[in-house]
Amino acid sequence: MSTHPEHAVPGQPAAPGSAHDPLQGPPQRPDPDTVGQSERAAWLVPTAVLGGLGALLLLGGGGAAMAASLSIEERRVDTTVTAPVDTVAIDGRSAVIEVVTADVPDLRVEAVYAGIGLDRAPEPLVRDGRLTVAAPPSGSWFGTGGGMQVRVTVPADDDPVDLRLSGDAGTLSARGDFGDVRLDTEAGVVQMGGSARSLWAASEVGTVLVDGARVREDVDVHTEVGATEVRILGDAPRRVAITTGAGAIEASVPDAEWWTPAVVGAGERDPEELTAATVCATAPEDRPCLYVSSEVGAAEVTSGGRSLRPAAG
Repeated sequence: MSTHPEHAVPGQPAAPGSAHDPLQGPPQRPDPDTVGQSERAAWLVPTAVLGGLGALLLLGGGGAAMAASLSIEERRVDTTVTAPVDTVAIDGRSAVIEVVTADVPDLRVEAVYAGIGLDRAPEPLVRDGRLTVAAPPSGSWFGTGGGMQVRVTVPADDDPVDLRLSGDAGTLSARGDFGDVRLDTEAGVVQMGGSARSLWAASEVGTVLVDGARVREDVDVHTEVGATEVRILGDAPRRVAITTGAGAIEASVPDAEWWTPAVVGAGERDPEELTAATVCATAPEDRPCLYVSSEVGAAEVTSGGRSLRPAAG
């Protein structure tokens, strides 16, 4: 379901009876069966970090003997970066990645890599202001470079850095003051807290938690299958789109006169196609735009303590 539509997207007629209905409805009582945040995180945190090693335990015969002869290597990186950095980009496999801002003089990268036959760990690289932290090189044996944990501490600055964090499985976490933030994982947990100029947080299968964020421009939160919790503070962002194919959405947005588009045929489109820029293309300049859509699952949206009545999209 989606937030009740008010205006149609260009080229798409509004669904009959959907335009100009009142946005606000009576307060909704929480579903007693709703799973709490900690419970969601518990069952959705992936075990892919141990996947490669677990696969070895399933090998039989000669494969098991070969596995026994291999050792699990661990490599550590602890680097202080003094060069100017305007973007932090981390691409992980089976990873736990955390980026925070703090009152420190220099940027610091702390990383632990573990895998079978892992003979070296990639060093952080700075080029043209972009700090890159890569996953370990893959080898011929399944599980090589199979796990990584990275923490980057960025100096708090008047000109905050942009973030680009991605992974196939694990946890991506950003907390602090940033510029443009993009967090993408195939299966895992995405967490964001703090402030950003714009925010993109997406997980194909997993959980997205945006807790107490302040965003000035666009907010895009998308999942294919999973749970989504969004709590935005401060002034209303310019455009907000929160979508899921199958899952529950709980969203709290600032009190504002929200403009809500109607998107006919949204159920036939991938959630990530319903971006804030797309669905809010015709929003008036003087009103923030809000679009929330859950094809299969409950959507609960509040603004300034008032419930916004969802309707079929």
